[in-house]
Amino acid sequence: CTMASGNDSVRVVSYNLLASSYVTKGKSSWYSYCRPELLSKERRMPMLAAEILAYDADILCLQEVESSDFYRFLRPLFESQGYRGFFGKKISQQMEGCAMFWRDDRFECTMGETFAVRDLLVSDAHSSHNDDDDEWFESMSGIHDLLLTHRDLREVVMERVGTVCQVAKLSLKANMFGVPGQPLSSPLPEQILVANTHLYWHPRADHVRAIQAFAICRKLDVLRKSDLRGGDYQNNGHPFLLCGDLNSLPSSGIVQCLLTKSLRPDDTDCWNNLNSYNWNDTGKVTTNTVQGPSKEEIKELEILKLTDILQNEVVVVDNLRALMLLSQAIQETKAYVQSKRAAGQIMDDDAFVKSSWALDAEWKPTRSVGEDNPVATLQLATLEHVFVIDLQNICRTNQLPGVQMNEPEIILSDILQELFQSHVIPILGFGINQDLEKVCASFPHIPCFHQFNNVVDLGAVARRVYPQTPKHYMSSLQKMVAILLKKQLDKKEQCSSWHIRPLNAAQIEYAALDAAVLPRILSIMMNDPDFLKKNSRTFFLKDRQLKMSSRHTIMACLTGMSLNRKGKYRIKNGSVKRVLGVIIAKQTWHSHKKAPPLPPDNHELLDGCDVDDEPTRRKRKRKRRNVCSTEAPKQRLVRNSVGGFVPPLLSLPPSFPPFFSGCNEHPDFTNFVRGFQETLDYVLASRPADDVPSIGFALMATAPMPNRNVIVPYIAMPNGHMPSDHVSVVCDLKFEENRNMERLDYFAATDMEGPERIIAESPLSS
Repeated sequence: CTMASGNDSVRVVSYNLLASSYVTKGKSSWYSYCRPELLSKERRMPMLAAEILAYDADILCLQEVESSDFYRFLRPLFESQGYRGFFGKKISQQMEGCAMFWRDDRFECTMGETFAVRDLLVSDAHSSHNDDDDEWFESMSGIHDLLLTHRDLREVVMERVGTVCQVAKLSLKANMFGVPGQPLSSPLPEQILVANTHLYWHPRADHVRAIQAFAICRKLDVLRKSDLRGGDYQNNGHPFLLCGDLNSLPSSGIVQCLLTKSLRPDDTDCWNNLNSYNWNDTGKVTTNTVQGPSKEEIKELEILKLTDILQNEVVVVDNLRALMLLSQAIQETKAYVQSKRAAGQIMDDDAFVKSSWALDAEWKPTRSVGEDNPVATLQLATLEHVFVIDLQNICRTNQLPGVQMNEPEIILSDILQELFQSHVIPILGFGINQDLEKVCASFPHIPCFHQFNNVVDLGAVARRVYPQTPKHYMSSLQKMVAILLKKQLDKKEQCSSWHIRPLNAAQIEYAALDAAVLPRILSIMMNDPDFLKKNSRTFFLKDRQLKMSSRHTIMACLTGMSLNRKGKYRIKNGSVKRVLGVIIAKQTWHSHKKAPPLPPDNHELLDGCDVDDEPTRRKRKRKRRNVCSTEAPKQRLVRNSVGGFVPPLLSLPPSFPPFFSGCNEHPDFTNFVRGFQETLDYVLASRPADDVPSIGFALMATAPMPNRNVIVPYIAMPNGHMPSDHVSVVCDLKFEENRNMERLDYFAATDMEGPERIIAESPLSS
């Protein structure tokens, strides 16, 4: 395996080894396809060690390592090969945990500790308040309140689950600074921080993993800012890595939180089981479930065509006549709803589907980190009609809030305002929040894009209709179409050039299909036989929590203003974020409830945000609470109006460097067992901060992942050639400096030779 060239790069491996006790006890039936002698520890451990050593890595983060295997085999072997490391056992009866190793000739470990994640929550509750805590306080306070009031959650997180996190501070030794006369191509930090963890496994416990990961990030932030010695990078902290088996899909709330720095309370993917999961939940599928096809099976399905689900032609809205057709269709829907009400008929599920308008958006694909592009088309669809609105032709982009609209923009805004702010027409989408934010930021001067009522996310509906179905089966629209329509949703045009005009026929059909398929899928769900027995076509009348309203208040554009890096944003029912250079205060609430008050004005919200002024710091007295207490707090209960617990907003502060994945693209899988093939393992690295001088990492290369066809002949993993049920994640990272605050392309290709994939090639494997 060829090492990445240069002393300013590191090779990192994250690998779940599959604990031997899981192969021989309890879970042995999972591997009945494989001969027992191929699964023995005596055969598997040499294969694992040979593969790991062949990568010639600088840092190794291993999970599911049994203590006996570490002390008797792995540590002696790896130390003989120039590594040093330590082991952290889970805080439970399980005899396995995490192990971390590093090259002794490249790093000196100044701190190596194993933290119980439950202790990180307790210690934070008792920590003394300081200015840096302001950035974390709101989210951690929400977690503490939830744990105090939610007995089942407290039992799982604070008493039952023994998840640990290893953290090491690694100082770069003198020989890392290169050979005289050969300058380094990038700067080097004094230290790097490496974390290794294995989050809780249960398929219905995404919310538990979210709390665990957030507590780990809080600890990393404290450690990375400690013992700084000043200089250009004072207060910016050490660059850091978070490696391990997160037991979370790339589309999950927690992974998106780590990559985008925010996890909202209305992310139903993550918080869906907050009110129902407890320690005795077996996770077994019992009722009303559907089986999800694999990615290979999806490719074998017949491609879905627009004519399969729609009889009328697509209307491309780019002129006045098309705008009038759109207005007419909206008025027909409003008339239908009014006629139902006038006749004294209830809006049952059939009427709900018939009156729904689906929404989707397309924009020019992002080619590099930091690049962002405005919405090009907005698609609206009912069961009978599809409209592709060419926003790029009708509306002007890059306009400041308050800019006077031209005549086409006024007409479009008046028409869409009747739809988006109607209290009787549902707006349907899949992952719709991103589309709503993006279209508002693209056209901040057009008021119709500032508020949306009766928004329903199809993913949330699917989790209600099929409550026992693992959520990864329907984690994307393509999977949902494959399961419910038995068709393949072709995504080839998704990354086409949406900014070039005119749009071609394939682009128009793709855009129209993405919207048209949504009400069709909703109709199939509402007519599911098992679901009908329970709800009698009154599902949306009973479950009002699914209908949300969202308001996007434009606070500022980046013309002499920037978000306060230390300031704390306090907005009822929402948060502040930057989209397309526009600072948006987004607020969400249940549509049947009263709207929250508008956020404060720019000066109050963006306190100290002038780029010429120092950010102000507000010191507030906080009352810390012990989350281990069995008494519920008297000051408030974290419950909603129907008795369920309300999840907190988890937001990583602006000063916390953003993560990127050690894989250019998320692999198809890192865990391959019978009935489950998904990505669960990650190497996440910190980038340099955008707005302050700092050092972080940039991706150089990733070891290619094995093809599914390589594994299928052996049924699953482990097998005779692959000793674990997980695939190792191997990547080369380079130190990257942002001294001039310039945007960097972190995924730029290099001409270096990357790490190779090792599969049972060593003599030790035989």
